[in-house]
Amino acid sequence: MQKPGKVSMKDIAREVGVSVALVSYVLNNRFENRINKDVAEKIRKTAKKLQYRPNQIAKSLKTNKTFTIGLIVADISNPFSSTLARIIEDEGAKYGYTVIFGSSDEDLTKFENLTNAFLNRQVDGLIMLPPEGAEDFIIGLKNPISLLLLWIATFRKLMHIV
Repeated sequence: MQKPGKVSMKDIAREVGVSVALVSYVLNNRFENRINKDVAEKIRKTAKKLQYRPNQIAKSLKTNKTFTIGLIVADISNPFSSTLARIIEDEGAKYGYTVIFGSSDEDLTKFENLTNAFLNRQVDGLIMLPPEGAEDFIIGLKNPISLLLLWIATFRKLMHIV
């Protein structure tokens, strides 16, 4: 048996005796009404037996989406940040997104490094609680992604008002 993650659609197609395109259609739930149900079930069982895992990198190249959101907070162990992270993670999951977390420790250099790391990983969006002094860096970002900036100072003011 091959290692998990190393099995390709070609391997499944070879074992079942069908085309790679048919395996792709079945595993991506496409053209279901045009595929023999017994063949589709055999493909799914074989994929499970071989421990097939989709190649997310290949998928993101085709769709131009990674279904990943970057979240940068000051300190993920802080109760406010961890609660916020959990809410974002749960909401993202409803739409098929995975959330990657990072703590900036209110350090501008660490914040910039985390932001660049997430951008290099092609996240579809960033949610940030930027540290003081990050304005110029954020304005200078040229990536065409969605940014949601949460200014903690604003939250603090609001919490005192309420």
